This record gives sequence, structure tokens and C-alpha cells, in this order.
Amino acid sequence: MIIFWAALTYVIMLVIWWFITIEFQQIVEMKGYSDKRYFWWTFFLGLIGILMVIALPDRSSKHPQQKEENTSKKEKARHLLEQGAITEEEYQEIIS
Repeated sequence: MIIFWAALTYVIMLVIWWFITIEFQQIVEMKGYSDKRYFWWTFFLGLIGILMVIALPDRSSKHPQQKEENTSKKEKARHLLEQGAITEEEYQEIIS
């Protein structure tokens, strides 16, 4: 009977760990990674895998911010060109 309860406890803990690992995979995807290996690292390595996920740099926030900065830079340059504050050559130099 003790073996049954030990096995049941182990299975329950394994299922709980599976769901925790799924949550960390979602964090990985929010950080901009689509690789499933982080799921398995977290599942098999436990705390080490969790620390690896936490240490991953955030890819998703860097790219949109850079695009936003480039877009606003182009908009400002276009506005200056329309006002006559800069020449067409200067405008092309700014947006390139």
C-alpha cells in the first residue's frame, strides 16, 4: 500500500512540474524565443532550467523599440523637409 501512495505522489508531482514547465515555456515565448528546448531544459534540469529561462535576454522588446525609433526619426526628418529646414540630400542622409 505504501508503494501505491508513493507512486501516486510521484505522478502528481510530475504532473504539477509539467504544468510549471509549460508556464516557463510561455515566458520563453514572450521573451521572443520559439525553441522548445527551453521547455525540456526546464523539465529535466529543474531549478537550473528555470534560472536559464530567467537569464534569457528579451528579444521581443528590443526590435519593436528600434523600429519605433527609426519610424519617429523618419517622421521628424520628413517634417523638417516639408518645412524647408533641410534639403532633400540631408533628408536622404538621415533616413539611410
